[in-house]
Amino acid sequence: MPRIFIAALLYALLSQSAAAAEWRVANADSHIAFHGSMLGVPVTGYFTKFESQIDFDPDDLEGAHLSILIDMTAVNTAHEERDTALKLPEWFAVQSYAQAKFTATRFRRTGDGAFEAIGSLTVKGMEKDITLPFSLAIDGDTAVVSGSIDLNRRDFNIGDGDWANDRLVAFDVRVEFKIVAARVCPQ
Repeated sequence: MPRIFIAALLYALLSQSAAAAEWRVANADSHIAFHGSMLGVPVTGYFTKFESQIDFDPDDLEGAHLSILIDMTAVNTAHEERDTALKLPEWFAVQSYAQAKFTATRFRRTGDGAFEAIGSLTVKGMEKDITLPFSLAIDGDTAVVSGSIDLNRRDFNIGDGDWANDRLVAFDVRVEFKIVAARVCPQ
């Protein structure tokens, strides 16, 4: 009988510990943005819809996992004509590739509140291994994650055809994000 009790107690403690690492994103307070330039003029856009699954405990990086699905049809640069063009086959090809995905299965601490997520980014059917640096601040049951990464649009075949050179649209794109999340099982 004592063994069953101990086993049940250990299971309950481990279950609570695992649940404490789950986070639900507050989309209204979060954003994924991109910054590039067209004809030398800065352009900023946002992906207004995305879903995520986050299991992260800064004290248990081995058990961490992150998956983000970005709705590429929900691009917004505050310029209707450009937003329509970005959905075409030369750019995001949303008819064939409606989602982009980032999945991280390894994490590394790089400093106080600083980490790297090691995983793969798939955009327009092209997958590339990336290391995504981010900072994390946890206040009670609220976490704020922010970071940025510089990408080359050619790595994902974005800007094909007449847009394949950088005369009109720069190759380099900075993606930045701020994710606000609430702990699923508050402590």
